[in-house]
Amino acid sequence: MGAALPTASRLRCGLRRRSERGMKVVVAEDDPQQQAFLVELVLELRPTWQVVARVDSVAQVVQAVAQHKPDLLMLDIHMKDSDEPSWLGALSGNTAVIFTTGDASFAVDAFDVAAVDYLLKPITRERLAKAFDKLYKRAIESRAPGRPPVLPLATITAARGTDMVVYQTSEIYYFQADNKYTRVVMADQEGLVRTPIAEFEQLLDGKFFKRIHRSTLLNFRFVERVRRDDMGRLRVKLYGMTEELTVSKPYELQFKVM
Repeated sequence: MGAALPTASRLRCGLRRRSERGMKVVVAEDDPQQQAFLVELVLELRPTWQVVARVDSVAQVVQAVAQHKPDLLMLDIHMKDSDEPSWLGALSGNTAVIFTTGDASFAVDAFDVAAVDYLLKPITRERLAKAFDKLYKRAIESRAPGRPPVLPLATITAARGTDMVVYQTSEIYYFQADNKYTRVVMADQEGLVRTPIAEFEQLLDGKFFKRIHRSTLLNFRFVERVRRDDMGRLRVKLYGMTEELTVSKPYELQFKVM
């Protein structure tokens, strides 16, 4: 096991609400090709985030954190001027950490500093996407009751066949529970995620995304018309789609129709 890491109280993972430009990220990696790969991957998975600094030494990390006050630090343990991360305790602010390293020896201690995740190289798109999902989950769990979500959810990574696809949430028609998964439905395609609808309901913009059924979360941007069927049930027709969604009684008031 490597050198001891600072305690969780020295490295908090508080997540602050950001502007429309998204979260601020510092990528700390001393291999130029790996650094470029991580930056590209971050921006692919989360287009609204900003990579505010790319650094390759501890001194540069400390300077970047002090200057930019990032929400997330993606950190390779072995930097040009250090082979262990005990110096993390000296960082100020509420910066979350995702370790990206080829060294498994610090994995257990990493979680003592409230690290979001510990990714072993080679880093894959799918594994990093899961780490970002953990970051959102932690934001939900850490927010105070009655306050809005800490982070706006601009994109979602979902499985479509053997591929992982990034969807813009503004283009998603609805979410629907499907056994252990949640269907992410768009106009001409759909994918699957493991995140429950209840979590999406807290992370998405409540002005547009509303429950119409215990198992359905609808993006009201795409509602074309609403009608009652012969059984008195409210049915929703979406633009460009032939199928209609059923509204359960407890949620009918959202449409303000009789």
